[in-house]
Amino acid sequence: MYMREALGPRRSPTLVLLHGLGATAALNWDGCIPGLAERFRVIAPDHRGHGRGIRCGGRFRLEDCADDVAALVRQECRAPVLVAGYSMGGPITQLLCRRHPDLVAGMILCATSRDFRGRPSERVRFGAVGLLAQAARYVPPVPALERLGGMFDRVGRFDNRAWLAAAASLGTFTSREWIHELYTPATVVVTMQDALVPPRRQRKLAACLAAPVVELDGGHLVPHSDPRALTDAILFAIERLPRRARRARRHAA
Repeated sequence: MYMREALGPRRSPTLVLLHGLGATAALNWDGCIPGLAERFRVIAPDHRGHGRGIRCGGRFRLEDCADDVAALVRQECRAPVLVAGYSMGGPITQLLCRRHPDLVAGMILCATSRDFRGRPSERVRFGAVGLLAQAARYVPPVPALERLGGMFDRVGRFDNRAWLAAAASLGTFTSREWIHELYTPATVVVTMQDALVPPRRQRKLAACLAAPVVELDGGHLVPHSDPRALTDAILFAIERLPRRARRARRHAA
Protein backbone atom coordinates (compact mmCIF):
# COMPACT_ATOMS: atom_id res chain seq x y z
CA MET A 1 0.00 0.00 0.00
CA TYR A 2 1.02 3.59 -0.61
CA MET A 3 0.46 6.09 2.19
CA ARG A 4 1.32 9.64 3.09
CA GLU A 5 2.54 10.19 6.64
CA ALA A 6 3.21 13.11 8.97
CA LEU A 7 4.75 12.07 12.27
CA GLY A 8 3.24 14.73 14.53
CA PRO A 9 4.41 15.41 18.09
CA ARG A 10 6.30 12.71 19.98
CA ARG A 11 3.98 9.94 21.24
CA SER A 12 0.98 11.58 19.59
CA PRO A 13 -2.08 9.42 18.79
CA THR A 14 -2.68 8.31 15.21
CA LEU A 15 -5.32 9.75 12.90
CA VAL A 16 -6.00 7.79 9.69
CA LEU A 17 -7.49 9.80 6.79
CA LEU A 18 -9.54 8.02 4.12
CA HIS A 19 -10.19 9.82 0.84
CA GLY A 20 -13.18 9.87 -1.51
CA LEU A 21 -14.08 8.44 -4.91
CA GLY A 22 -11.85 9.54 -7.78
CA ALA A 23 -9.37 11.18 -5.43
CA THR A 24 -6.12 10.23 -3.68
CA ALA A 25 -4.67 10.91 -0.26
CA ALA A 26 -2.85 13.91 -1.74
CA LEU A 27 -5.85 15.31 -3.58
CA ASN A 28 -8.21 14.92 -0.64
CA TRP A 29 -5.95 15.65 2.31
CA ASP A 30 -2.76 17.55 1.45
CA GLY A 31 -4.26 20.86 2.54
CA CYS A 32 -5.32 19.37 5.90
CA ILE A 33 -2.37 17.21 6.86
CA PRO A 34 -0.06 20.01 8.14
CA GLY A 35 -2.70 21.35 10.53
CA LEU A 36 -3.75 17.91 11.73
CA ALA A 37 -0.13 16.88 12.21
CA GLU A 38 0.30 19.57 14.85
CA ARG A 39 -1.63 17.25 17.19
CA PHE A 40 -1.59 13.78 15.61
CA ARG A 41 0.52 11.32 13.74
CA VAL A 42 -1.31 11.34 10.41
CA ILE A 43 -1.53 8.44 7.96
CA ALA A 44 -3.40 8.78 4.66
CA PRO A 45 -3.39 5.80 2.26
CA ASP A 46 -4.40 5.69 -1.40
CA HIS A 47 -7.29 3.23 -1.71
CA ARG A 48 -6.96 0.35 -4.14
CA GLY A 49 -7.53 1.42 -7.73
CA HIS A 50 -6.83 5.07 -6.84
CA GLY A 51 -3.57 6.95 -7.35
CA ARG A 52 -0.69 4.75 -6.21
CA GLY A 53 -2.95 2.31 -4.37
CA ILE A 54 -3.16 -1.45 -4.91
CA ARG A 55 -3.96 -2.34 -8.52
CA CYS A 56 -7.31 -4.11 -8.69
CA GLY A 57 -8.59 -3.71 -12.27
CA GLY A 58 -12.36 -4.03 -12.21
CA ARG A 59 -12.43 -6.03 -8.97
CA PHE A 60 -13.09 -3.20 -6.53
CA ARG A 61 -15.01 -3.74 -3.28
CA LEU A 62 -15.43 -1.30 -0.42
CA GLU A 63 -15.03 -4.22 1.98
CA ASP A 64 -11.56 -4.89 0.55
CA CYS A 65 -10.63 -1.24 1.12
CA ALA A 66 -11.71 -1.57 4.76
CA ASP A 67 -9.59 -4.72 5.14
CA ASP A 68 -6.64 -2.91 3.50
CA VAL A 69 -6.88 -0.15 6.11
CA ALA A 70 -7.13 -2.73 8.89
CA ALA A 71 -3.94 -4.42 7.68
CA LEU A 72 -2.20 -1.03 7.50
CA VAL A 73 -3.24 -0.12 11.04
CA ARG A 74 -2.08 -3.48 12.41
CA GLN A 75 1.31 -3.11 10.75
CA GLU A 76 2.01 0.60 11.25
CA CYS A 77 0.09 1.77 14.32
CA ARG A 78 -0.64 1.18 17.95
CA ALA A 79 -4.35 0.46 17.77
CA PRO A 80 -6.91 1.73 18.40
CA VAL A 81 -6.68 4.76 16.13
CA LEU A 82 -8.96 7.60 15.11
CA VAL A 83 -10.29 7.42 11.54
CA ALA A 84 -11.68 10.27 9.43
CA GLY A 85 -13.48 9.24 6.24
CA TYR A 86 -14.45 11.76 3.56
CA SER A 87 -17.25 10.94 1.09
CA MET A 88 -16.44 7.37 -0.11
CA GLY A 89 -14.06 7.21 2.84
CA GLY A 90 -17.19 7.30 5.03
CA PRO A 91 -18.54 3.90 3.92
CA ILE A 92 -15.04 2.46 4.17
CA THR A 93 -14.81 3.78 7.72
CA GLN A 94 -18.21 2.29 8.60
CA LEU A 95 -17.14 -1.07 7.18
CA LEU A 96 -13.83 -0.87 9.03
CA CYS A 97 -15.68 -0.36 12.32
CA ARG A 98 -18.03 -3.23 11.52
CA ARG A 99 -15.37 -5.71 10.43
CA HIS A 100 -12.49 -4.63 12.72
CA PRO A 101 -14.04 -2.76 15.66
CA ASP A 102 -11.02 -3.31 17.91
CA LEU A 103 -8.86 -1.11 15.67
CA VAL A 104 -10.90 2.10 15.83
CA ALA A 105 -11.24 4.35 18.88
CA GLY A 106 -13.44 6.88 17.13
CA MET A 107 -14.65 7.80 13.65
CA ILE A 108 -15.18 11.20 12.06
CA LEU A 109 -17.50 10.93 9.07
CA CYS A 110 -17.30 13.87 6.67
CA ALA A 111 -19.57 14.71 3.69
CA THR A 112 -20.88 11.17 3.64
CA SER A 113 -23.96 9.04 4.19
CA ARG A 114 -25.44 5.61 4.95
CA ASP A 115 -25.91 5.10 1.22
CA PHE A 116 -25.58 6.95 -2.08
CA ARG A 117 -28.63 5.67 -3.93
CA GLY A 118 -30.86 8.71 -3.56
CA ARG A 119 -32.64 10.30 -6.47
CA PRO A 120 -31.34 9.67 -10.02
CA SER A 121 -30.19 13.29 -10.25
CA GLU A 122 -28.17 12.88 -7.04
CA ARG A 123 -26.46 9.75 -8.34
CA VAL A 124 -25.55 11.53 -11.58
CA ARG A 125 -24.08 14.53 -9.73
CA PHE A 126 -22.03 12.31 -7.44
CA GLY A 127 -20.67 10.23 -10.31
CA ALA A 128 -19.73 13.40 -12.17
CA VAL A 129 -16.99 14.16 -9.63
CA GLY A 130 -14.92 11.20 -10.77
CA LEU A 131 -15.56 12.00 -14.42
CA LEU A 132 -14.52 15.60 -13.85
CA ALA A 133 -11.35 14.39 -12.18
CA GLN A 134 -10.50 12.45 -15.32
CA ALA A 135 -11.57 15.08 -17.84
CA ALA A 136 -9.74 17.93 -16.11
CA ARG A 137 -6.42 16.22 -16.82
CA TYR A 138 -6.90 16.62 -20.59
CA VAL A 139 -8.67 19.98 -20.88
CA PRO A 140 -6.32 22.92 -21.61
CA PRO A 141 -6.26 25.27 -18.59
CA VAL A 142 -8.41 28.37 -18.74
CA PRO A 143 -8.17 31.15 -16.14
CA ALA A 144 -11.46 30.37 -14.38
CA LEU A 145 -10.68 26.64 -14.17
CA GLU A 146 -6.91 26.68 -13.80
CA ARG A 147 -6.95 26.11 -10.04
CA LEU A 148 -9.50 23.29 -10.35
CA GLY A 149 -7.53 21.66 -13.13
CA GLY A 150 -4.36 21.85 -11.05
CA MET A 151 -6.15 20.05 -8.25
CA PHE A 152 -7.24 17.17 -10.46
CA ASP A 153 -3.76 16.97 -11.99
CA ARG A 154 -2.61 15.51 -8.67
CA VAL A 155 -4.80 12.43 -9.08
CA GLY A 156 -1.80 10.62 -10.58
CA ARG A 157 -2.10 7.12 -12.02
CA PHE A 158 -5.70 6.03 -12.27
CA ASP A 159 -7.34 2.91 -13.66
CA ASN A 160 -10.62 3.64 -15.42
CA ARG A 161 -11.84 0.09 -14.79
CA ALA A 162 -11.17 0.51 -11.09
CA TRP A 163 -12.97 3.85 -10.99
CA LEU A 164 -16.05 2.39 -12.68
CA ALA A 165 -16.01 -0.55 -10.28
CA ALA A 166 -15.55 1.80 -7.32
CA ALA A 167 -18.45 3.99 -8.46
CA ALA A 168 -20.63 0.90 -8.86
CA SER A 169 -19.64 -0.40 -5.42
CA LEU A 170 -20.41 2.95 -3.85
CA GLY A 171 -23.73 3.13 -5.67
CA THR A 172 -24.86 -0.17 -4.18
CA PHE A 173 -23.49 0.40 -0.67
CA THR A 174 -25.90 0.77 2.21
CA SER A 175 -25.39 0.49 5.95
CA ARG A 176 -29.03 1.11 6.83
CA GLU A 177 -29.57 -2.45 8.02
CA TRP A 178 -26.57 -2.57 10.38
CA ILE A 179 -25.26 0.90 11.17
CA HIS A 180 -27.19 0.98 14.45
CA GLU A 181 -25.10 -2.02 15.56
CA LEU A 182 -21.83 -0.06 15.44
CA TYR A 183 -20.58 0.87 18.88
CA THR A 184 -17.55 2.91 17.81
CA PRO A 185 -18.03 6.52 18.96
CA ALA A 186 -18.61 8.88 16.05
CA THR A 187 -18.96 12.52 15.05
CA VAL A 188 -20.42 13.64 11.70
CA VAL A 189 -19.09 16.69 9.85
CA VAL A 190 -21.95 17.99 7.69
CA THR A 191 -20.94 20.00 4.61
CA MET A 192 -23.81 22.46 4.54
CA GLN A 193 -23.52 23.51 0.87
CA ASP A 194 -23.03 19.99 -0.46
CA ALA A 195 -24.94 19.32 -3.69
CA LEU A 196 -23.55 15.78 -4.09
CA VAL A 197 -24.26 14.33 -0.66
CA PRO A 198 -27.21 16.40 0.58
CA PRO A 199 -26.92 17.63 4.18
CA ARG A 200 -30.19 15.88 5.09
CA ARG A 201 -28.56 12.51 4.30
CA GLN A 202 -25.53 13.40 6.37
CA ARG A 203 -27.79 14.31 9.29
CA LYS A 204 -29.64 11.00 8.98
CA LEU A 205 -26.29 9.25 9.29
CA ALA A 206 -25.59 11.20 12.48
CA ALA A 207 -29.03 10.37 13.87
CA CYS A 208 -28.55 6.63 13.28
CA LEU A 209 -25.25 6.75 15.16
CA ALA A 210 -26.54 9.11 17.88
CA ALA A 211 -23.49 11.16 16.90
CA PRO A 212 -22.82 14.87 17.46
CA VAL A 213 -22.91 17.03 14.33
CA VAL A 214 -20.30 19.60 13.33
CA GLU A 215 -21.51 21.96 10.60
CA LEU A 216 -19.07 23.11 7.93
CA ASP A 217 -20.05 25.92 5.56
CA GLY A 218 -18.75 24.38 2.36
CA GLY A 219 -19.54 22.11 -0.57
CA HIS A 220 -18.27 18.69 -1.56
CA LEU A 221 -14.93 20.08 -2.79
CA VAL A 222 -14.14 21.83 0.49
CA PRO A 223 -10.90 19.81 0.96
CA HIS A 224 -9.57 21.90 -1.92
CA SER A 225 -11.56 25.12 -1.62
CA ASP A 226 -11.05 25.59 2.14
CA PRO A 227 -8.78 22.95 3.69
CA ARG A 228 -8.22 25.08 6.79
CA ALA A 229 -11.94 25.07 7.54
CA LEU A 230 -12.08 21.29 7.05
CA THR A 231 -9.05 20.86 9.33
CA ASP A 232 -10.69 22.93 12.05
CA ALA A 233 -13.96 20.99 11.66
CA ILE A 234 -12.17 17.65 12.04
CA LEU A 235 -10.27 18.82 15.11
CA PHE A 236 -13.50 20.08 16.67
CA ALA A 237 -15.24 16.83 15.71
CA ILE A 238 -12.54 14.85 17.50
CA GLU A 239 -13.09 16.91 20.64
CA ARG A 240 -16.82 16.18 20.40
CA LEU A 241 -16.40 12.42 20.19
CA PRO A 242 -18.20 10.68 23.05
CA ARG A 243 -16.07 10.22 26.16
CA ARG A 244 -15.21 6.57 25.52
CA ALA A 245 -13.36 7.56 22.34
CA ARG A 246 -11.44 10.33 24.13
CA ARG A 247 -10.33 7.87 26.83
CA ALA A 248 -9.13 5.45 24.13
CA ARG A 249 -7.25 8.27 22.44
CA ARG A 250 -5.46 9.21 25.67
CA HIS A 251 -4.60 5.55 26.24
CA ALA A 252 -3.15 5.30 22.72
CA ALA A 253 -1.00 8.36 23.44
